[in-house]
Amino acid sequence: MALDDFEEDDKTKAAPSGEIDGLEESNDEVEYEPVIEGEELPEKKDKAGVRSQEEEKGLRPKLKKKDSEIKALKKEYDELKDKYLRALAEMQNPLAWLGSHPWAYPVLEVVHIFGIALLLGNLVLFELRVWGWGSDLPVPALARLSLTLALLGFGVAAASGLLMFASQPAELLGNRAFVVKLGLLALAGINAALFHARGALVRLGTAARVQTLVSLGLWLGVIICGRWIAYV
Repeated sequence: MALDDFEEDDKTKAAPSGEIDGLEESNDEVEYEPVIEGEELPEKKDKAGVRSQEEEKGLRPKLKKKDSEIKALKKEYDELKDKYLRALAEMQNPLAWLGSHPWAYPVLEVVHIFGIALLLGNLVLFELRVWGWGSDLPVPALARLSLTLALLGFGVAAASGLLMFASQPAELLGNRAFVVKLGLLALAGINAALFHARGALVRLGTAARVQTLVSLGLWLGVIICGRWIAYV
């Protein structure tokens, strides 16, 4: 065998050892952490995720500030809208300002209640006489006094009630308690007209007593419905 053949064999045999050396070098560069059985692999930290969380934390105060600004703008818009609607209502109804005035509407309510008290108080006084109370009092004289004051109270209540109605007619007409109140007022007026038409002041009999009970019930119903308007 020639000398050249021995050299080629040496080169061929040396190649695998070189590859192994290369593998050893590469193995030195890669480091593996030992994994214990049953233990989870360590998670790699996501720099982009950490950055996004930090950005989110930084955006929270800005979002809160924007939210408060939006709420303030909405409140301002609602106030302007209410003022506009109020002004529009006053243009269509010259008495609409009574409904939103700080003291005009409450004063009308006080006057209205005073008129009802004057009306109902004198009616009850006269009806007690019809039922036999205070028999020493002459019916014609008592009727002139009490019924005159009752009519005065009715006029005060009617005038103040009309003003309150004129300030918000659409709202009151859409209120069931107000509609029932108007119906009871009409029935009370019819009952009073029938009472005087049949001359009940002269003949204080059973029919007169029944009519006084009906009158009292109707006027109490008017008062109850009047108070119920605010809650319906």
